[in-house]
Formats: sequence, C-alpha cells, structure tokens
Amino acid sequence: MKTSVLLWVLVAVVVVLGGWYWYASTQMQPTVTPAPPLLGGAAARPEAWIHWLAWVGIALTAVNMFGGFAVTQRMLQMFRK
Repeated sequence: MKTSVLLWVLVAVVVVLGGWYWYASTQMQPTVTPAPPLLGGAAARPEAWIHWLAWVGIALTAVNMFGGFAVTQRMLQMFRK
C-alpha cells in the first residue's frame, strides 16, 4: 500500500514539474525581437568578408582533418612493423 501511494506522489511531482517547465519555457519568455542588423536603417553587413572567412575556415578544417588522418596512418604503420 505504501509503495503505490509513494508511486502516485512521485508521478504527481513529475507531472507538476513538467507543467511548470512547459509554462516557464513557453509562456514566460519575452517576445522575440529581430537582431539589430535586420532592423530598418541598420548598416549593411560585409557579406564578402563573411564568405571569404567561411571559405578559409573550411579550407583550414579540411587540411587539419586530412593531416590528422595521414599522421594517424603513419603512426599505425610504425606499430605494424
């Protein structure tokens, strides 16, 4: 008998906490405001710089990945001998 009552109390606590979490995450948030660059009259973003930085980042990432793979393969070959 005590186990079933304790189980129902635990279920009730989980339901209440779940409801509170839902309320806190959906109802208490302030309204969404757009970022300042999206508002009218804001300065233009330097899109060319963003694209070039993205390409440089992708290139460096590729070099890092393939270089790491090559070093790992070389180390594994040393242990095979």
